[in-house]
Amino acid sequence: MKPPWRESTGIIPWLILIAALLAIILTFKNRLFTKAYLIDNKEILNFISEAITSFVIFVGGILSYIRFFKGRILKPKLLIKANSGTLKAADDIQHWIETDFKNIGNVAIWNYDTTIYATIHSTKSYCVKLDEYMTMPYSLKGGE
Repeated sequence: MKPPWRESTGIIPWLILIAALLAIILTFKNRLFTKAYLIDNKEILNFISEAITSFVIFVGGILSYIRFFKGRILKPKLLIKANSGTLKAADDIQHWIETDFKNIGNVAIWNYDTTIYATIHSTKSYCVKLDEYMTMPYSLKGGE
């Protein structure tokens, strides 16, 4: 099911409009509203029409706010893919971490900082912040 702010692209709003017009025509056809009734009660009808207009503008404002900000504040903007592995050296095991960051939002991400923590699993597990790491050379990333 589509969210309410996506329904306006379908046929449902047109069906509601046609049903409302048919309901108005039916009230005049069955003489529920006559010209004399409308003239006698024009202040009440004016108040009702202004109240309905205010309500529709209020609901429309809320739905447009939700639709406008939905992609900006209600979804994550950064897709992070992380891979890791080990390499055997002569007397040691080297660990490698590869991360790929992709901005999937429509707003730029400025001044981001990469921080890597390693969790050491031994008899007593602990976490270490890695301050010294090597970045992949630009030529290997697909640059020239």
